[in-house]
Amino acid sequence: MGLIQQEGLPSVNDLEIGDAVFDPATPIWHSQFKDPQWVYLLPDDVRFNGRKSSMIDWEGFQQSSRHHLEKYDYCLTEQMVSELKTASAIYAFYPKLFKHSRTSKTTVDGKTVKGRVRELAKIGSYIIREEQKDGCTINSFADISFETFKRHAPHIGGRPDHLRRAMRLLTSEIVQRNLPRRLALQSSDIDSKSINWSEQSSHEGIGTLSDAQFIFLLSHCKRAISEFKAAIKFEIHDRTISNTARKEIIKKFTNVKIPLEYYLWGGGRDDHNLEQKYRKEFGYTPGEVRNLYNEAHKASMLIILLLTGMRFSEAQLIRRGALAYADGIRYIVSKVVKRRHEGTPAVDRWIAIPLVEDAHDILNYACEQSGNEYLFSSPTGVVREGGQGYSNLNTTFIRWIKKIDHQGLFDGYKFSVHQCRETLTHQLAKHEVGLPFISKQLKHFHSRFKRMPNEVTAGYGGYKRDLQLSIESRMAMAREEVLTDLFGADKKFAGGGGAQHKYRIDAWFKGAGLFGEQRAKYISRLANSNISLMPTSIGVCTHNFVEKDNGKETPPCYGDFSCDPDCPNHVISEGCSSALKDRQMHAEEKAKESPEQAIIWVGLAEQLGKHVKKFEGGMRDD
Repeated sequence: MGLIQQEGLPSVNDLEIGDAVFDPATPIWHSQFKDPQWVYLLPDDVRFNGRKSSMIDWEGFQQSSRHHLEKYDYCLTEQMVSELKTASAIYAFYPKLFKHSRTSKTTVDGKTVKGRVRELAKIGSYIIREEQKDGCTINSFADISFETFKRHAPHIGGRPDHLRRAMRLLTSEIVQRNLPRRLALQSSDIDSKSINWSEQSSHEGIGTLSDAQFIFLLSHCKRAISEFKAAIKFEIHDRTISNTARKEIIKKFTNVKIPLEYYLWGGGRDDHNLEQKYRKEFGYTPGEVRNLYNEAHKASMLIILLLTGMRFSEAQLIRRGALAYADGIRYIVSKVVKRRHEGTPAVDRWIAIPLVEDAHDILNYACEQSGNEYLFSSPTGVVREGGQGYSNLNTTFIRWIKKIDHQGLFDGYKFSVHQCRETLTHQLAKHEVGLPFISKQLKHFHSRFKRMPNEVTAGYGGYKRDLQLSIESRMAMAREEVLTDLFGADKKFAGGGGAQHKYRIDAWFKGAGLFGEQRAKYISRLANSNISLMPTSIGVCTHNFVEKDNGKETPPCYGDFSCDPDCPNHVISEGCSSALKDRQMHAEEKAKESPEQAIIWVGLAEQLGKHVKKFEGGMRDD
């Protein structure tokens, strides 16, 4: 099989014939087999996120009373822990010995092993407690019969796929041969149709940011990045953000590079008269210039997460200077942890639009000044030896958002870094970006030269399901938002066809007997169908392009910006109002920037202005 025996571990031959013995001093990652905890990440590792989350705590699985932070009440026996240790060691260092294994890895990382162990500890603990109620004692996993397991499986809780995957590990032949007692269960039993795993309802996954929250964060980040880059005299790649900077900020903070660097890294903190000097010489305090920098730093981290869709486990490994050109496109390059050996070359990349380039510039500048090696790290100094970055950003962003959210958009809302990934998918789907691009950007598939699974492989396990949940469900949610905007109760409309559209849809829902929640559910079902609208980029056209009017040709008005505001087929929903105003303002700004093309932009702004006036005159709701 081409397996190389790990130092201190049993030989492959001993494992295959069932004579393997794990010496208590056998090295397991950064621990020994006998240890009550197996440490798989040290504090100097970039992925280290605290001691508890960087080890397998075997003693914790034997506790009869759970810690307040533990989700499950574990109560395994000493014998069961010993069995799990053996299974875990074989799985961690000899994954290719497992039947039907398709992995190319020679080892499995500790985090993955811990996930399997936690599921098995949950299963064993649940069965122990339930059997005790009937006076039965379970000391070993070998004491659990098929009938016993089948009786308890529906009530264990958790995701059935995860439970099955963990039990396949424990019941695999290579593990069974090397346990003190063979289990009564076999691998084939785990997939038996007689076991009712009580499939849970569709996994909704983590929620996305609302449009209002997304736009607010995007706008705030653009402004923070623009103001800092202007103040420090850095080139701004995304020219559209230049006008977001507040004039009073630009006027107050001029060429702050030297004052900032002296205060943070040049010994300025020891100068007790610095505040007075800065106020007199520059018109601002050291604290104010540092706040300008800190705001831009947090905004830059969030922009990269929001607009690339990378997982935080991937973002943790981005080193400074991560921008690279390839095929005429600029990318952010990183090394992926998920489902890859840590020695894999850095081949994964994310398209970096100009705003992401601006964010990278600021984070890269921070690394150069602070001495950190990783892009997502402290803006002021080396916190962890070796220049490793942040291990977790949720708390940092939650506190920051609470400080800047003066509108209360996030009241009662718990932000998570992973929501950036989900929100990007949602926004791309909402704007009808193709599924292949979304899949590529989120790293849900690789090219044929990088182990892209074929159609059969994609149909098994969680790959296909995860793909559907994280992308297709988001597309359905995006369609539901659009359809609710167009068909929802109490919605208002502008445009020449607004009043007729309102009358027509209300009459239809009334005739169908669909009111309130029933109407909302119907729209939700509609979003999951193949219904398509006739978008004009300004609103929606209700003209039937399939049936020609009295043999006449299709009207030539259909197309971007070409709609007549008074056309009886033209409907503009509430969701279009802010977008139209923003586009008009953008066209007006472009006209000022480019005199040679001003006539084009002015014409566009005037055309959009006709539609904007429909809202200024009041929305039609009757």
